[in-house]
Amino acid sequence: MGEFRYPQFCAVARAAEILGHRWTILIVRNVSFGPQRFSDLKAGLAGISASVLSQRLEELVERSILLRRTLDPPAAATVYDLTPAGRALAPVLMELGRWGARFLEPPEPGDQMEPEWARANLVLFKRWEATPKVALELRINDGGQDRVVTVRGGPDGTSVENTGGEAVDAVLRLGPTTLVGALLGHFEIGDAIADHRIELEGNASAAARLPELFDLDRRRLGLLSDAPETPSG
Repeated sequence: MGEFRYPQFCAVARAAEILGHRWTILIVRNVSFGPQRFSDLKAGLAGISASVLSQRLEELVERSILLRRTLDPPAAATVYDLTPAGRALAPVLMELGRWGARFLEPPEPGDQMEPEWARANLVLFKRWEATPKVALELRINDGGQDRVVTVRGGPDGTSVENTGGEAVDAVLRLGPTTLVGALLGHFEIGDAIADHRIELEGNASAAARLPELFDLDRRRLGLLSDAPETPSG
């Protein structure tokens, strides 16, 4: 472990010593989606070196936040998984995500965005009060296989289901960056359909109501005065 220590008898200081190292909290975020091989983590953390990743993983294993285990055959791969202490960080990650959303300006060229992160935003920011009664199938594409999610609005709020193929008002095929940009209000759904960032099947008016199902639109929350364009992705 690193020897840095805040000279304070404070729980926040102890947490900052563990999680404040560069990349550490993002490693925990990625493992929270499920067990990860070293290669999975390396691919999902663009810009991290193999040596830094190895060091951070060792630190987290030593702290009993992650554990290293071998999957059952036929996989038989070594993976990193969360311990009970690691799983206890789930509400911390959720609140960090909610807080950090206010700073999500349009991405810079080359910024990484993974489908799992986009799906996590759907769950994190779904609205709990009454929302428009629409059903939308989202096919989130990152250049490979689509990740399918169905979102529905209604009097009890928004539901997010990891299913597809059901009766819906519209089907939207889009990249994870485009999905999050739409929810943030960086652009209008109709504009993204017109310039082919979003492929639409079904009712365009229903599709345009997607941001109303989530508490992430920065214009509605008073965090964005204009609506700059977001790069395709």
